[in-house]
Formats: sequence, structure tokens, C-alpha cells
Amino acid sequence: MKNLLLTIDAGSSSCKAEVFTQSGESISSGTCPYRMSSPEPGRSELDSQLLRSTITAATQQALQGVAPGQLAGVGVSAQLGLAAVDREGKLLGPILTWADRHATEQAQRIEETLGTPRVYGVCGRRVSPEWPLAKILHYQRHKPEQHARTHKYISLKDYIVLELCGELVTDPTHASYSLLYNVKSRAWENAFLEAFDLDPEKLPDVRPAHAVAGETHGEFAAQLGLPDHIPVIVGGPDGTGGSLGAGLIAENKAVNVAGTTDVVFTCSNKPVFDPQQGTVVNCYVVPDKWVLGGPMSTTGGCLRWFCETFAQTEVAQTEVAQTEAKEAAGRGSSVYQWFDEQAAAIAPGSEKLLAIPSLVGERSPWWDPSRRGVFFGLTPQHDKTHIYRAILEGSAFSLRAMIERLEQQGNQIDDVILAGGGAKSRLWAQIRADVTGKPMLLPKVRSATNLGTAILIAVGLGMHPSFEQAAAEMTTIEGQIEPNPANQKTYQDLYEVFQELREAIGPASEHLAGIA
Repeated sequence: MKNLLLTIDAGSSSCKAEVFTQSGESISSGTCPYRMSSPEPGRSELDSQLLRSTITAATQQALQGVAPGQLAGVGVSAQLGLAAVDREGKLLGPILTWADRHATEQAQRIEETLGTPRVYGVCGRRVSPEWPLAKILHYQRHKPEQHARTHKYISLKDYIVLELCGELVTDPTHASYSLLYNVKSRAWENAFLEAFDLDPEKLPDVRPAHAVAGETHGEFAAQLGLPDHIPVIVGGPDGTGGSLGAGLIAENKAVNVAGTTDVVFTCSNKPVFDPQQGTVVNCYVVPDKWVLGGPMSTTGGCLRWFCETFAQTEVAQTEVAQTEAKEAAGRGSSVYQWFDEQAAAIAPGSEKLLAIPSLVGERSPWWDPSRRGVFFGLTPQHDKTHIYRAILEGSAFSLRAMIERLEQQGNQIDDVILAGGGAKSRLWAQIRADVTGKPMLLPKVRSATNLGTAILIAVGLGMHPSFEQAAAEMTTIEGQIEPNPANQKTYQDLYEVFQELREAIGPASEHLAGIA
């Protein structure tokens, strides 16, 4: 009987494939890390061969012991990115990730041509070089031959779907991020296309995220070990999929998907726009619903950078310990778990050390691509563990700023569902609860992005009659972390300094960005 759901997520630092039952039980998974290429400052690209090899490795690992004939459907999610393909579906150059900033000049052109209020009122987001329109205009200006040869501009997720089933489609949420999609009318905005002399035929058709895009066939599907004729759904972005996988269906809830970047969303039955234009308004993967919030900066990515750059000794030691523990008992610990244990012994506030983890610019709710990471208050008494904890706390301060902005818009947030890789850290979850003053709800399946894709497959194939029933049967909250009142006064004082610091470094950030 075909009742298993294969999900593939190409995130910002790794690819994870996972197989679920229609009740939401994870039965196998595989993960393969990768790294984006940065040929020069401000550029962030993903090589297609690297992408294919990591998806293959993760999927083949996940399918070990699974009979392909049991697979009912396949779904894909991915980080935000832009791919240009020709009429044969071949890539024209590398895939540009969300972190790529070399379209800054074009972002300025968009602001000058359309104006930020108009863009936000139509597209539900501020102008940023990370959005597809800015990147398309960069190709139009600097690579006109490639732009002319481009048949469709699609997302990274759409490219994977294309490789699996040969169909060129996108979903309403990815379209929402483009700066070319009207999130109220749910249609491409022709006036914006005309303003930049862009051919609407270069954009893919938009279909519901749970719709079937096509069926598996061809070289790539065979390489993964997939037989022909398995339905492939349209899918959605990783952060939005994580929101669904964490159970975000109703209002008054918020989800924090904690990964390389943090994504924070609350659900709404109508589009609600931020007067300060800081939060994003997206069409949700659930039809007739919207999500409000947006992607934040490099939170988990800042931790990864810190460990890889300054903690090589600790990384090596924990890798040895992990190998020995796996051989002895089938489990081990990571460098993050080791640092968590050390950081838990440090008092809240990291002895007045503050971190702003904006390694590649600020995203929601501030939207400033010139911002960079800051450690403030360093003294000879601080060591690596203080810096590690300060990154955890700085990320939590950014989360609080997002929640406050959403509440200012009239969204009641009683608690936060914490999902993603960052949800595995009990210390980080407690810090988030203490800083925000909100209980953190912990789902049973922390890899919420893959589970969200499994829900899309299950609804799209009719295994569940509605998203509400699918979420009720496939997601479970297994724990709750309450704020510790003893820590809240310290964090309130430091949050005020965090806000002051953010404002103070703005002019210096712009000055620094302007230096050749």
C-alpha cells in the first residue's frame, strides 16, 4: 500500500530528506551538509552539482529500508533563492541564495522607481537585494545575454521540482517573496513588470502548494532511487513549511522556526500590513490564509560561524567523543551540546556581553542589508563560552523585537511554538522564553519543515480532507518551557541596551558599507 511521504528540504546549510507516515510519524531520515559559495564579498551562490549530490546522498540515506513502492508522494521545500533556466530546463549560471547581496544597486533602483510604500502595499514587504526582482534586474543590467536566454526565473525549490518531474511551477508563498506578486489579489503585478520592461512569460505559473505539480521521471528521480509516476507536489519555502509542520493553522499563535536563520510567523485570515513596513505579509501555503512576520538574520548561522571559526579544538574533541559514544551506545553529543552545558553555568546576560548576530545584514523587522554582526561589552573576563551564550541571547532579543512588532499590529500572541534545529537546545529555548516572556511550546517533531511538507503531500493527495484535520493528526506538542521570572529583569535591562545599540550603529554601518 502506498502510504509513505518522502520530503526533501534544501536549507541554508544542509539538505535533509525524511520519510513520514500519513499520521505524521517519522520513520527514517538522512542529512547531508553543504556550504554556499562566496566568490567575493556580498555574493552567495549554490552550485547545481553540489545541490544534486547532497540531495542524492540525503535521500538515499532516508530511503534505506524503505520500499520505493510504498511512497505515495514526494514534496520539496528549500531556502529562498533564484534560478534562471532555459527552455530545456537547464540552469543558466549558479543558483543565487537569499544571502546574495550583489543586487544592492538594483534594489535602490526599485525603491526610486516604485517607492517603498507602494511596494509594501502591493507585495507585503520592503525592497531588499535578497528578493528575486532585484536579482532579475541585476541579470537584465549586467548579463543581458543570459537574461534574454532565460525562459523562466524560478526559486531554488521550484528548480528541484523541475528536476524531479519536469514541470515549471511555483507556489503562492514563493511568489509573495518576489516583489512581483500582489499578496491581496494573489496574482502577478503587471504594473511592476511593465515598470522594469520584464516579460511576464519569464515567470512560472502559480499553483497551490499542496497541488500536484507532476510525476517523477527522468535521470534525477532515478538517481535518487525513485520509480516513475510518484506524484510530486508544488511545495513551499522552508520557513513557511516549518510553520505548518509546527501546527500553525489558527490565529493567536506564533511559530519560531529556528535554523541557520530564524523565521517567525503568526497566522491570519486576512492580510494585515505593518504601518512601519517591517514585517512581511505572505500568502500562506494553506489556501485563503496569510502569515505575518518574516525571516530574521543569521541566528543559528552565527553559532555555526562561531564554532567553525573559533572553536576548532572543541569541535575536534566532541567529534571524537561522539564517535566513541556512538560505537558504545549508539548516540553522541555535538559541539553545540557541549557549549550549551558550559553556557548554562554562566549567569543570564553573559556578564554584560551583547551580540547582534547580523552577519549578512538585517532582515525583518528592520531590513537593513548594510548591518553587520557586533559584539559589544567585551572584557578580559569574557571567554568563548560567554560569546556563545551572548549569541543565544542576541538572537532571542531579535525574536522579542519581532514579537513586539507583530503585537503592535494587533496580533495576540499567547505563546510561541519553537521548531527547527534550534529547538533541540533546551538552554536556547529557556533563554527565548525568559527574554520574550512567552511560553515556548515544543513540538514532538522538531524537524518541522519536513513535516510541513508531509502535511502538504497528505492533503494534496486526499489522505486528509483538510489542513485542520491533517495538522491535528500529524503534529503534537510534547513540552512547554515557561519564562523564569528571576531572569526577566536582567534581560529587560539588556534588551533596552540592545535596542540602543542597534540604533547607534546604524550610521556607522552605512559608512562602513560605502567603503570600497
